[in-house]
Amino acid sequence: MTDVDAARETGVARAELMATADGRQLYERAGFCVAAFPAMRADLRAMMEP
Repeated sequence: MTDVDAARETGVARAELMATADGRQLYERAGFCVAAFPAMRADLRAMMEP
């Protein structure tokens, strides 16, 4: 059983990941697709007030 199978069995409706260029084809074959909006991140430690 894969992690995706286990997640589906517990009711998880969507999975997201950040694939490298090398891994993209692997994830596409597994059913993942490129999202219209890229992920964004914030380093919360860098945003802390002094």
